[in-house]
Amino acid sequence: MSFYLDKTIVANSRAAKGQWEEVIRRRKAFAANENHFANLHGMEVNAAARIPQDVFRDFDSQTKQLMTGDEGGVILDLLLPLARSVPIGKIVSEYRQVSDATQAQSSISGQHRKPMDKTTYNYDGTLVLIHDAAFGREWRELEAMRSEDFDGLIDDQAAAVRAVRRQLVDNFLNGSPGTVYKGQESFGIKNSPNTQTLDLGAAGVNVDLTASGLTYADAESVFIAALTVLQGAANNVEQDITFVVSSEIWFNLLQRGSNEQSFRTYLEQLRMIPGVANIVKTNGTNALSGNEFIAMAASGQYIQPVVGMGVTTTPMQRLTPYADWNSLVWSAAGLQIKADAQGRSGVLYASEA
Repeated sequence: MSFYLDKTIVANSRAAKGQWEEVIRRRKAFAANENHFANLHGMEVNAAARIPQDVFRDFDSQTKQLMTGDEGGVILDLLLPLARSVPIGKIVSEYRQVSDATQAQSSISGQHRKPMDKTTYNYDGTLVLIHDAAFGREWRELEAMRSEDFDGLIDDQAAAVRAVRRQLVDNFLNGSPGTVYKGQESFGIKNSPNTQTLDLGAAGVNVDLTASGLTYADAESVFIAALTVLQGAANNVEQDITFVVSSEIWFNLLQRGSNEQSFRTYLEQLRMIPGVANIVKTNGTNALSGNEFIAMAASGQYIQPVVGMGVTTTPMQRLTPYADWNSLVWSAAGLQIKADAQGRSGVLYASEA
């Protein structure tokens, strides 16, 4: 869980430890600058506007709470445990695609043909982009609030963390079109070349899961079609699949079936299909809408956020004692959707093309 930084994560990850040390260096530099202003002759009043260490503790605690909450939807919640920390300097995170060249045999002699088989490699990767939101207060406004025992910065920081979390979800779904670094483009689940696709409007499927007249048989056919793409012989994912559906699909699947499904909703019955790990809906965002859903094997083997900096709050240096007090909530992250050398992957996006 490296989307945020706490003692446990920092203690167990060398990369996360380096990220935290970078945060501390920036905060110490800011504190040293504020102390300089406070020691200037005639600046005693402004000295009270310095940000105490307790405020940063509140920021960090609030960030952890918000990053593990519902804001941003279940998509980020599913990906949170799969995240991997990398150094902040890593702009492109690559992984090896390994071929299946080596073959086993059965024989009497046990001798293998020459030359011996060996695997071959290709490389794929993802951009680790910076996602940020800024907030700030005029320094006298800040002091006025404190005289009333109220610190608006806490509310400002919470809003900024929510904005960054929403931005992360958008990037993981849609990438950042037009952003290219050393030939590597920014992709998300919906447009990655490593994502399997299912056209819900194509012949052989042609089902609108949001339609009022949807039958259970039609709904079941769509979910089986998605499972076939991911778990069939052509793709061969052995892990059960988690489906993330739009709210329109979700509420339509809450209707009761007939005959053998009469005592269950469509949703309950679909969850019983072998190969379905769970069916959940997006929450708090417009990540998915209408007749579209995502299906994935929720494992770092198939999909993994790469985090160069957990969501953190960094104060921006003030150049004069009367400058506004501004801060930046930011993260550096990208989503790695993995495919093997044959193009097989464990992530699918279904929509009407």
